[in-house]
Amino acid sequence: MDAREQTTETERRRGTVLFVDITGFTALNQELGAEKSYEIISGFLKLLDGIARKHGGNVDKYLGDCVMATFGVPFAMETAPRAAVNAAIDMHNRVEDYNREQGIDPPLGVHTGIETGLMISGDVSGPVLREFSVMGNCVNISARLKDLAPTGSIWVGRDTHRATREQFEFESA
Repeated sequence: MDAREQTTETERRRGTVLFVDITGFTALNQELGAEKSYEIISGFLKLLDGIARKHGGNVDKYLGDCVMATFGVPFAMETAPRAAVNAAIDMHNRVEDYNREQGIDPPLGVHTGIETGLMISGDVSGPVLREFSVMGNCVNISARLKDLAPTGSIWVGRDTHRATREQFEFESA
């Protein structure tokens, strides 16, 4: 098979999913308008993307002002849960700096959900579009955790907590 060809094979693999969502976009858009807001949000998404990749993550997709990154999928990573939590901490630590650097007022924030588990990964194909995608319960759980987490919070699921509780301090929600 030519190296440029994509396979439609699927794979079941254990990995970690991180969803990080930007908060404050609506207020920013009302204050600055669509063009300037787009510039700021796209710059912030690039920053989040770079942080995920720095920690070994693969950015699966952008969902509006949200980034979904996988760790350990499609490439195996023994320390995927720890890498995802470290990436989230790094992302949260950069928010204040980004707001200051860009002169953003009202400031942006982020909230994050992370879960670890088995996923099915592979190409999702149609007549026009082909893309790599992951599916599984941990994807759904991490998305729900992100939705429930207040701004400034990183919420992790049971399996991520179990895998990282010796490396990080957690509080009960």
